[in-house]
Amino acid sequence: MLIWGGWGILIPLIAAVLLFAGHLVAGQIGAAVGIIVSGVIVWFLGKNLNDKPNRVLFDPNKDEEVVVNEGNRHTLFFIPMQWWGLILFLFGTLLLFAE
Repeated sequence: MLIWGGWGILIPLIAAVLLFAGHLVAGQIGAAVGIIVSGVIVWFLGKNLNDKPNRVLFDPNKDEEVVVNEGNRHTLFFIPMQWWGLILFLFGTLLLFAE
């Protein structure tokens, strides 16, 4: 069972597409490069999606500000999307040097 939040479902989809495309083009080395490239894409996509600024609302009854955190909602297995980019990059690098 996959557990994702927001656009976290894109992580395995991006990795699978680039893995298979790289494997078709250049075999095992291409698959490793595909995983590395998917890690870079997922990192920047996750940073873009999860780095939303907090909303500051004003409560006139209490005369104070309330900060609403709206970031880090795009996850896979409760890990934010940008950190999956780092995991994929490291895994791809290990595969590349294992060749």
